[in-house]
Amino acid sequence: MEILRGVGVGDRVHAAAEHVSTMVVKPTLNSAEERPAMDIDALFAGLDTLSPEPAAQYCPQSKSEPILLGATRAHGGEVRYGTKFVSFDMDEAGVTATIADRKSGKRETVRADYLIAADGVHSPFRKALSITTSGYGALPIYVVFIYFRAPWRHFVSDLNDGDAVQVTNPEAPGIFLAVTDDIGMFTTT
Repeated sequence: MEILRGVGVGDRVHAAAEHVSTMVVKPTLNSAEERPAMDIDALFAGLDTLSPEPAAQYCPQSKSEPILLGATRAHGGEVRYGTKFVSFDMDEAGVTATIADRKSGKRETVRADYLIAADGVHSPFRKALSITTSGYGALPIYVVFIYFRAPWRHFVSDLNDGDAVQVTNPEAPGIFLAVTDDIGMFTTT
């Protein structure tokens, strides 16, 4: 959030974000059987003295990306979809990158003052610059976030946006988060 505050979108992200206030445990999303998972507010009590950011808040990509896109364009930035990085060269004045349209394969060069590689630990940019990583290494599991549009309130009508259900079904365990009336997010490993 420090970076988002620094570029002037922190307040907009907070406004779009949800506060997780309730988390229950159910065998399946539509099960009548339910028990409290934890008291979210008690779990994070006191953390507001350690950080200016709320502890139990999330802003899914479906809400944060439009904010970031608008801010980028408002500051003269260009965003392209369906484009891949091919290579880059640096000089004293900036960076020249070669990019390609994923569908047609057509290549093009673009010039910029800076090149920001925000593409994760397996970044081809980082590897091209011989920048190593340190720390614990790769996580031993993969986490999958599934966004879906469905009439989920039919199954859990008592949830507010931002609330969560821990699903314990062994065939599909995970956490369901209410995003909007018809959009849900399921996180599993």
